[in-house]
This record gives sequence, C-alpha cells and structure tokens, in this order.
Amino acid sequence: MNDANRSTRHAGICAAVAGVVTVTVLAGCNGSSDWRPEGFAASVGQTRTAVATQTLDKSLKLAPVGIEFTHFASPTGNIECVITSSDGTDAVARSVRCDIDERDWSPPPEPADCELDYGHAVVLGPGAPAEFLCAGDTTIGSGGEPLPYGGTITIGLIRCESAPSGVSCRDIASGNGFSMSRQEYRFF
Repeated sequence: MNDANRSTRHAGICAAVAGVVTVTVLAGCNGSSDWRPEGFAASVGQTRTAVATQTLDKSLKLAPVGIEFTHFASPTGNIECVITSSDGTDAVARSVRCDIDERDWSPPPEPADCELDYGHAVVLGPGAPAEFLCAGDTTIGSGGEPLPYGGTITIGLIRCESAPSGVSCRDIASGNGFSMSRQEYRFF
C-alpha cells in the first residue's frame, strides 16, 4: 500500500474506531498525553470526540463524550493498533483495533455484505470475541509509537503486548483475544 493510500484511508480512522454514529468532532489523532504504559517511553496519541445534541431551541450543540485513542505500533511498523477508552481517573477500554500492512497469510472468506476492505484489521471489545473488520480505512500510518518487544499496554480490561513473534491483545476478564504477525494470525 503506498503512502497516499495510507493517508486517505487513515482520514476516517478516528471516527470509525470510536463507533460514534452521530456528528463527530476530532481534535487530531496525534496529541500527547502524560500517561505512559509499562515499557512504552513515547507519548501516546490522544483524541477527544464530541457528539451533536439538539437543544430546546432546536439548535445543535456539541457535547463531549470523553473518548481517547491510544496508538501504538510493532517495532517493525508492520502492525499498528488503536485502543479506544473513556477518559477519567478509571480508564475503561471500549475496544482495540490492530491493522497489518504486509502479511503472508490469508484471512477467512470475506462476508457477503462487506463492501470495503477486509482481512487487514482485527477488532476486540470487552466480552466479545476477536473478529476481522470490514473497513475502508486503516490504523497503519496513524502515528503509533513503537512498543518495544516485551512491552505491554493495559487499559481497563484490554491488555496488548509486543513480542518478536508479533502483537497480541486480550480481554483480561473473558480471555478472548488475538495474536497477529506477518506469518500468521490466531484468535483465542
């Protein structure tokens, strides 16, 4: 995939990952935060979203919903992930999405109702099994800082780690998760 395609596909990633179906206002996916996960020295990307609400006089007003995005990448840059979470003192992970740029494996058959790209992205939400995502965008090129081998990120019940064998993410409560590398993927 060339850089122009990555930039075009990345344009919609923030809204798609948040799952906000009303009007979304993004403050940029590459802000900084003081929060640093274990083994992760660089700043973490942060975005806040807002949804449109209708006031009594029928005008629209933006109300913050407090969604943050934590971006990270494999040391090679072949895999990039975004964890969405609620802000506040107790971070609550909503989901993690990881995309792969180059792979030697084939995903399962594309669903009949998928009219976008399929097989490049996996999503995992709390209590749900991991699954391939039908999406017209990508997290590749989103500015995720490399998570060194052996490094982990835990937000709420979502824990991701980087290893020479690839990136893996798991819902700590349910045990559901996935691992992904250039050579293979696995759901558990």
